[in-house]
Amino acid sequence: MHRKHLISFLFLSLLSWENYGQGMYASFSAGPAFPSGAFAASDIDDTGRARIGLQGTLSIGRIYSDEFAIGVRGYLILNQAWSFPNIYLLENDWKSRAFMASFRHSRAIRKKLYIDGELNLGMMYTKFASGYFVVSSVNPGRLPLRGRGLAYGLNVGLKYFFDKNFAFQLSAQYLGANPMMKLGRTEYRQQVHLSLLNWGVIFEL
Repeated sequence: MHRKHLISFLFLSLLSWENYGQGMYASFSAGPAFPSGAFAASDIDDTGRARIGLQGTLSIGRIYSDEFAIGVRGYLILNQAWSFPNIYLLENDWKSRAFMASFRHSRAIRKKLYIDGELNLGMMYTKFASGYFVVSSVNPGRLPLRGRGLAYGLNVGLKYFFDKNFAFQLSAQYLGANPMMKLGRTEYRQQVHLSLLNWGVIFEL
């Protein structure tokens, strides 16, 4: 329910500025997702043990000037996890989704080449290992471990326009979140730190 409210708020905020914009943009990109910090740590206590994964992002927004745009961005991120000692997981991976507002500033460095800086703020929803697991030869059942929390992202990229409306983009992004995870009655904060490398396309209308 919180996710539906967040998405509705982001889209309504974007549409409320419709009369002030000079165009729209849409972009899609994908690439590897590199975990770091506690999200990649190998300790068994409150650490993610995440491995390098894959991610994709989709964003739409409104352009308000040659340099400034506001939009919404969605992420889908998949990271497998290293096995824990004495624990066997049938589905040992992290599945994360994030929905964020984006604020982009662009500057031309050549005729068709631009550099972008972007700030993203929103929510992350993540789930870990939904399959059966075994601890010391005992199978206690399913492990429904999931959570949500505030998220932020910082993005720097280059885009090259092949024509007026179509561009290729290459970007690097840091994505951080601290979702509250729930396992039965137990709750704890899981730090999520990801470095994303993206290749993609942008359409501007």
